Amino acid sequence: MTSGNANRRGSGGRLERSDAEALRLRDRREKSGQEVLKRIGAHLRVARVERKLTLEQVASAAGLTKGFLSQLERGESSASIASLLALCSVLDVSIAALLDYAAGTVALDPVVRRAERTMMYLGGEGVTDYLVSPPRDRRFEVFETHLEPLGSPGEQQYTLEADLGFAYVVRGRLELRLGATTHVLQSGDTITYSPRDEHTFRNPSATRQAVVIFMNSPAVF
Repeated sequence: MTSGNANRRGSGGRLERSDAEALRLRDRREKSGQEVLKRIGAHLRVARVERKLTLEQVASAAGLTKGFLSQLERGESSASIASLLALCSVLDVSIAALLDYAAGTVALDPVVRRAERTMMYLGGEGVTDYLVSPPRDRRFEVFETHLEPLGSPGEQQYTLEADLGFAYVVRGRLELRLGATTHVLQSGDTITYSPRDEHTFRNPSATRQAVVIFMNSPAVF
């Protein structure tokens, strides 16, 4: 009896430690995400000021509101991929250069260690993207994307200047919208598509996280 109670207490302790570690990891991810948002906002503001454009002018040209753009520049709000691409077009800023700046450092080693991979902000809510391919190899790019329940880069569909797109669902489910067609993929499923076609995606589950490997060729971000 004593042994059984000890085992249960031990198991509970491991669960408590595991929960605490998960909370610490989430806190680190949130802080890192906030820093990335601030750097993106600062870079966009510098580009706007250098071009002598007002908030109203840029927001109107990108199809956004002045208030939202102001929040974005202050790092107080996140944007969808479609909105970031629109802003980069208006400001004549490379999306790849913007994200390089936001990441802070870019590895040159062809080996990308798990501890050294770059967390990138590609827009949306409940989405964390890790670049797991060599950042300077422009032939292709691979992201490990973590989607919180109902997480998505945005409802608005967007296009990317890449010839080939590929997605592999590692865990959970993925809902990929390509124009008027919706594909629901389960763990272990893959899909190949053209990023030049309008598309977006989301985690359709309201309770479970999803992990998806995305590849673009050539690299866009």
